[in-house]
Amino acid sequence: MNHSAIDTAAIQRTLDRALAIRSSPLEPAELAELETLLLGHIGALLPEAQLRLRRLWAGSLESDRARSVLDRIARQAQHSLGHAPLADACHVTQLARDYRWLREWIQARDHAREHRT
Repeated sequence: MNHSAIDTAAIQRTLDRALAIRSSPLEPAELAELETLLLGHIGALLPEAQLRLRRLWAGSLESDRARSVLDRIARQAQHSLGHAPLADACHVTQLARDYRWLREWIQARDHAREHRT
């Protein structure tokens, strides 16, 4: 993963905004902006995660669980905002959680790989 091309501070601000939705509801335009940003972040990490998944032993518990989560994240990313404020807020919050899971899972896989070699 090319860490130099990633603005981690901007991504963290996006996550913080998305995960704070329940405490201060956002306007539809703000939700749409967050959705766009999060989908871009997820789109950048999903191929990286899928690459690391292929390195796992096929059929292992870790592989099956990761594949299930990655498939769910890919499906969730295909959905878009509707016209129900609560559902839209939930969707954006889930995208933020999905991105955070992707980032942490990739980091964990990279860490495990570094310690094996």
